[in-house]
Amino acid sequence: MATIYTFKPQRLSVSIIFLAVISYVLGEAMSILIPRKGVFKWRNPAPFISKEYAAIIVMSSSAATCALAMEILAVQKSYYPTSPRGENAMFMLFSPQLIGYGFAGLNRGGLVNERKLAYPVNLPMNTLIERFHRDKNETRQRLRFF
Repeated sequence: MATIYTFKPQRLSVSIIFLAVISYVLGEAMSILIPRKGVFKWRNPAPFISKEYAAIIVMSSSAATCALAMEILAVQKSYYPTSPRGENAMFMLFSPQLIGYGFAGLNRGGLVNERKLAYPVNLPMNTLIERFHRDKNETRQRLRFF
């Protein structure tokens, strides 16, 4: 979504908190509305859980942001007479992402396997996920207040 709006004069930015709240409401609604018996029981085998919710948040937040190399291509197309060929643009977009994954793989012992390491950026979203999936009455009251 963010990549499509890179070349538009008016950019669309969506807050990840907004996406999280809307995805929770839609996930709970789908969990209630899709039947659990009969022909369609394979579509809704269990209630909406926090793992599904976290996966939805990760996918939607990755779609709400754009690769930084895309801005380089946008500036080059807008202000300079030349533009890179398609293959070069694709390599330019994918190479920083793959280098980042490579560094994360090299530092896996400290980044992934370390259980005592806290990432302060992720704490509000983790708190939101935990709060929404604990007590349903408390969650309803908080959503009404929101």
